[in-house]
Amino acid sequence: MKKYNIQSIIDWLYRISTLKWFNYLQDALIAAFPIIVVNGFLETILQALMTDNGFFVVIFHLEHFVASNAVLINQLTVLVQLLQVFANTIIAVQFSRNVIKSLDNNIACGAMAAFSFIILSIKLGQNHELIFLIHGVTFALLTGLGVSKCFDFFRVEVNKDDNDYQNALIATLTNIKPILCIIFCVLILKILNFEIDSNGINAHLHSIIQTALTDNHYSLIPVLLILFLRSISKFMGINADFLFSFSTRAQLVNLNRALKFAHPVAAVHPTAYSTLYSCFAHLGGDGMLLALIIVVLIIGKNQHLKRLLTW
Repeated sequence: MKKYNIQSIIDWLYRISTLKWFNYLQDALIAAFPIIVVNGFLETILQALMTDNGFFVVIFHLEHFVASNAVLINQLTVLVQLLQVFANTIIAVQFSRNVIKSLDNNIACGAMAAFSFIILSIKLGQNHELIFLIHGVTFALLTGLGVSKCFDFFRVEVNKDDNDYQNALIATLTNIKPILCIIFCVLILKILNFEIDSNGINAHLHSIIQTALTDNHYSLIPVLLILFLRSISKFMGINADFLFSFSTRAQLVNLNRALKFAHPVAAVHPTAYSTLYSCFAHLGGDGMLLALIIVVLIIGKNQHLKRLLTW
């Protein structure tokens, strides 16, 4: 087996940490970190104390408390969603301004990054209520990067003169083109993301995908393609499970056959997604992160890192 040089990996990580893009990302995450911490506390309280199957609700039999405080729970849920959107908006704004900080119009760039991310993160429900779609940090970074590149593309060089207001006006008017371009792109993305018409593109895509992935027509290539698209959407923080969902009946058939014969070979649906994986081999989530935090707190020697993980 090939032995990997640990020092070369350390050197490679160090080179990444010195890149300007890494510094841009770091600054954006630091700006939103306090809001993320506060939101984490609130979400912990919500999940542990104010849900029907919450840990403390089940242990101390607080079902009556949950039932009698429905209004408070709804308000706290909305607040948690707002803070998540707000934190990601700050990341998008800070990242876009860092990328374009060499230009004079970075304030307009940051404002359009906030506008774009917020518009892409909300939609109207069936009763015309406002629904916040929780997109991840990756989506916020891509939004900030796209907005900054749009402003950079339409940049116009002007002669700088403190006393020349005409040049200042020209520099300001050059923001009109990138702003119109960004609004057009956001509108297109909203249409493609099925936020305008409930019977639009997503409904047709869902019909096509589910037809290709019915129990009797599983094939390897479509499954691999859908898995790839599903992983990309999750990495970007976009919940597309309703679009890339698989039939649970095929999974249950395979699982029952494996339990009956004590062996996963000769499954009825060989290429059914997540047949045994979710039941027996799925690792990850909040529990894995919590375990890592506990280990570092116990054996870690860096006091600054331990203080950070304590928060």
